Amino acid sequence: MIFESLEPRLLLSDTPLAAPSFAPAGIINVSAPLTSGDIKVETVYQSGVPVLRVWDNVAGSALAQLTFNQNIRVNIQGRDYLNDLITVDLGYDDGVAGTSPLTSYALMVDFNGGADLPLLTDDSLRVLSSGPDFYAATSLFLNSTDDIQIDSAVQVTDKLNLASEEAIAVNGVALTAADMYLGVTKAITDGVTLIDGLNLLGNASGSITLAGATLQAADIGVIVATSVDVDTQDASYAGDLLKIATTQTQSNAAITVNGASVLHATGGALTIRATSTVNASTLTQPDSSSNQSDQDASIALSFITSSANVNVGGSAMLTATGAVTVAAGNTVTATTKADGGAGSSSGSAVGGTVAGTVIGGATQATVGGSASLSGASIAVTAVSSRTVDTQATSTQGGATDGATQTTGQQKLQEQDASTSDGDLQLAAAVAFTNISGDSQVLISTGGSLTSAGAITIQAGATLAGPSGGVMTVADGSNTQSGSVGIGVGAAINTANVTSRVQFSGATTIGAAGGVLAQATLTSQRFGAQATSGAGGSSVGVAGALAINAGVTRAEALMSSTANLTLTGGTAFSLKSQTTTTDSAKAQSKVDAGDNAVGVGASVAINVSDTISRAIVDVGARLSGAGAVTVDARSNNTVTTEAKGGSAGGTAVTPVAAITIATSDTLAELRSATQTLSAAGLTVLADHVGTASTTAEGAAKGSNIAVGVSLAFGSVVDTARALVDRSVTVGGALAVTAGSRQTSTASSKASAKGGEEDDGSQGDKVDQQTGAQRGAGDNQAASKGGRDSSAAKSNPKAETANTDSESGSGSSPIAVAGAVALNLAQSGVLAATGANRVLTAGDTVTVRSTANLTASANADGSAVAEGGDAGIGAAVAINVGTVDNQARIGSGGSVVADGLTLEALTGAGSGTPTNSHQFGAIAKSGAGSDGVSVAGSFALNVVDVTTVASLPGFASTNLNGGDLRVRADSSTTTDAQAIPEGIGASGSSVGVGASVALNVVDTVTTATIADGATLDGTMANVVIQAIGAHNVKTTAKNGAGAGASDSGDGVGVGAGVALAIVSHHKTAHLGAGNVPTDTLNATGNVTIQAAHASAAATEASGDGAGGSVGVGASVGINILSDDVRAQARRNVSTGGAITVESQVAAGSVDTVKASAQGNSEDGKSADSEADNQVNNNPNNGGDKTVPKSQDGVDDGNAKSSSESSSESPDVGVAAAIGVNYAVVDNLAEVADGVSLVSTGGAVRVSAIAELDM
Repeated sequence: MIFESLEPRLLLSDTPLAAPSFAPAGIINVSAPLTSGDIKVETVYQSGVPVLRVWDNVAGSALAQLTFNQNIRVNIQGRDYLNDLITVDLGYDDGVAGTSPLTSYALMVDFNGGADLPLLTDDSLRVLSSGPDFYAATSLFLNSTDDIQIDSAVQVTDKLNLASEEAIAVNGVALTAADMYLGVTKAITDGVTLIDGLNLLGNASGSITLAGATLQAADIGVIVATSVDVDTQDASYAGDLLKIATTQTQSNAAITVNGASVLHATGGALTIRATSTVNASTLTQPDSSSNQSDQDASIALSFITSSANVNVGGSAMLTATGAVTVAAGNTVTATTKADGGAGSSSGSAVGGTVAGTVIGGATQATVGGSASLSGASIAVTAVSSRTVDTQATSTQGGATDGATQTTGQQKLQEQDASTSDGDLQLAAAVAFTNISGDSQVLISTGGSLTSAGAITIQAGATLAGPSGGVMTVADGSNTQSGSVGIGVGAAINTANVTSRVQFSGATTIGAAGGVLAQATLTSQRFGAQATSGAGGSSVGVAGALAINAGVTRAEALMSSTANLTLTGGTAFSLKSQTTTTDSAKAQSKVDAGDNAVGVGASVAINVSDTISRAIVDVGARLSGAGAVTVDARSNNTVTTEAKGGSAGGTAVTPVAAITIATSDTLAELRSATQTLSAAGLTVLADHVGTASTTAEGAAKGSNIAVGVSLAFGSVVDTARALVDRSVTVGGALAVTAGSRQTSTASSKASAKGGEEDDGSQGDKVDQQTGAQRGAGDNQAASKGGRDSSAAKSNPKAETANTDSESGSGSSPIAVAGAVALNLAQSGVLAATGANRVLTAGDTVTVRSTANLTASANADGSAVAEGGDAGIGAAVAINVGTVDNQARIGSGGSVVADGLTLEALTGAGSGTPTNSHQFGAIAKSGAGSDGVSVAGSFALNVVDVTTVASLPGFASTNLNGGDLRVRADSSTTTDAQAIPEGIGASGSSVGVGASVALNVVDTVTTATIADGATLDGTMANVVIQAIGAHNVKTTAKNGAGAGASDSGDGVGVGAGVALAIVSHHKTAHLGAGNVPTDTLNATGNVTIQAAHASAAATEASGDGAGGSVGVGASVGINILSDDVRAQARRNVSTGGAITVESQVAAGSVDTVKASAQGNSEDGKSADSEADNQVNNNPNNGGDKTVPKSQDGVDDGNAKSSSESSSESPDVGVAAAIGVNYAVVDNLAEVADGVSLVSTGGAVRVSAIAELDM
């Protein structure tokens, strides 16, 4: 083991003061007597001459003395294992009390206490002066390896410097100097080694306590810096079989200022800072002597606690003419490696490797009691940073199971290393990281914070992996083919960390530069990565298992007990920000030829649970403010990736990537009985997120695993901005919420594809997706995160069954080579509470913006035909849900110049994408023909609600500004079910029927509801619901499935493209409370609902070559557009009045029969079409499907009456197309409503254009 000293990392403004010079004749060197460590350094007055004497209190004799006519330095060497006590007594008696005839010089006492016995002996240096007169040195420097305790007043004319390696306490006395520094610096340079390499206790603790103390100087620094620098190398045990390195260390820095303490920096800055720094490196490397595969060959463990705490309480007063800084800082850098591939002779090593890092400890700055701070600027901060590199690399021989549980097996159990198939029992490389410990600034004082400039209150936490890597890596790739042991890699990376700023007391705050209270949390390269090696095949449930769980919070809070009084119109900002990356990657080792050689399933589970919230809680009070900002932001990136390897183990699903991501971004001004009065108010919640989930089977290899590649993503984000109390502002009031989220799930089958159906219910696609979702939920629960329960239920991977034998119902998809299921959900709300009164001297804006890009892509094209080819079927299911609302609360009132109430598409910074994007693409490969009911299955389920609402019982009173109530929603939806090899000839194309289904439901509403009150006079009025929607549905028939080359066996139709689309748009001016209620304006009044939609559906057999499946090509559009512009109250204005409803809709249905057409005993065309729609479990409910037979019947009835001849009934068809659209377009002025314009035209129009 190697310990290295760590130099104090202090800012220049916080450094110790420069010491005076000492002539050789002015230096006293003494050692404590062997029998006693009780020594006094005292000033005495002997025959009119001042003397500095070192006195042995036990022996009653002088150890040394010098005439005090020069600067004097006293060096005292204490005795080991004694309770040395050094007392500095600056009192003296010259016979005339109260006089000071002595000339002042500088004094330095440097005390080295020697070694202590932990818990038994402790040295100290104390200042206790007996008087009656007191020596006022020019400067006083006290340096001690042990505690310094000040129990008497100290007054110097120049510098006062107290430096300890353990603690300083100033108890109820006054310290006065021109400049002052109190510093505790504890830098570990040794520790207690219990057993070489096995355990290390390296502990650094330092503290300063100011209890009822008074400190006065031009500049004052109160600094504690503790640090540990540990480099632990391995040691050998059990006859060199086992290499172990364990680091256990603590670093704790603390400052307490309490009682009636007064700290006054009369000419500069006052800095109170506690910092803890840990650098820990722990490394093990097994060698050829590690030759038992059922034992751990290498264990590296780091257990680190690092904390920093500053507490200002009591009735303390901290003042400065310059900056006042109260800061806690905490930095940990930990490297923990168990490297089975390192070392000169590691080539023959066998056994498991374990690397683990556990980090805890809080970072906190508190201002409580009735303490007060005053300065040119004030900063109260608590900032932590943890950088971690945990790596375990397997031995070449790998690991085997044995009779005795190893440390690696124990850690797998403790860390809940499990998949949908059960617990992972054994791994060749186990790496885990657990991080906890919050960063907090807590302001609860009943005193005041007063600054001539700005006040900054900040909590920050950073989590980071090594540059160019990720935090936790388990690499089994070092284990070679033919090894006795397995090469499983298991990496588990977790953090549960909060950054918080919180106000909870009755505090008076004044700052000319405003108050910024901010909590930030940042994670970089935070994740888990696991790689499977070659080795044996008894790998259990996974060859590579990567589990990441990031539970992170950034919170800026005014709790319910907070009562902030802001003086002088101080601006107040309460802000939170999360910027996070979460990654989980499980992969197989590949050789130089890109062949996958890692054995076993690859499973990556990624739990990302983030909350960014800026909250003024229920009952919290804020008075006297200038501009008030409540701002919550988040930017989250989630990446989950699994890449498959060789066959081996017991996993049902050989490649699984699972994402459970939940993000809340909340800016809320919660309820209170008091009205908030301010110069202006901004409440903002803004979220940006990207989530990518990828499962990819091996493309090359001699023994590729057969089975599905499955990607499951549950991504739920909520952005909410809320004002739930009455507000009066002199300027503008804005409540805005936005989300821009991208979520993709992608899967790619291996070259061997999926297993054929064995007839069991447990391995159907629905059961497999459910099992993987459950595995993700279990990991979320065990790691303290939220599960996927907020997301929608999994849609059914089932098709409509139109088989003539079974008649009706749906058929589950039993087998697939690639499955992608993406559940994406965005909720955005900008709102005011019920019965709240908003009064503004400018415009009130309530705006929500949402933009969701969600897609699922499943690709079975890597599966080629051949004797051992598996299933190349592909299933892509995408669920996109958006709830985007901007609203005034029921019974709420807005009194302002103008009101903007908008729910829009597009969010975040930069140029928004003005359309929600939804996609599901499934591409089947060749492979086996035993594909059950579908070769390609693509499903989009889209539900988008966009509402801007002024509800009934709400009221506005506008003074000449615009009234804008707008809802803008646009979507693009694409479902493609296609075989590989579109347009190719021959049989090397995707096998099985292709089914593509789009179920789209959008509601876009801009409404002033019936019963809302519209007082005052507006300029322009816009009530508008608009948007454009494009739906594309494509199904290309695949090759025949069932009996080889028969082209039959598919009972769902060879190619089915189905679009069930419903759009509702409403622009509504509701009725008043009485018939005479009138909207009064001076400009233009526009009530507009404008809708554009396009649906293109294609079902064809172009891509199937010569072995196309038998069955109908079916293309169906069931479209409904309901568009309304309604005026139901009187309007009087000086400009134009427009009530307009516009529809521009187009629908194209292209259906082409396959070369083999449909079976002659198939269903009739009408039955086929109806079954495809209404037997589909994802259709959103029963639909009316027009029947071609109805037209025949009508024609026959007419023909019979005229000529007695009839046409035959509609029977079996090879190409079935249904293009059915219902358009309701209404521009309405209700009965008894008058529209009066004194200076423009009045136009009421409904325009519909339908192109089919």
